[in-house]
Amino acid sequence: MLNGKSIQTISNPQKKGPKIGASPHEMPDRFRTN
Repeated sequence: MLNGKSIQTISNPQKKGPKIGASPHEMPDRFRTN
């Protein structure tokens, strides 16, 4: 159940949004800091 959140973000990155579900290496450093 706890992993459900992580799987959703990884399985559907575009569904969550570019700034929420995007991969860390795809997003800018300033977003990773937050």
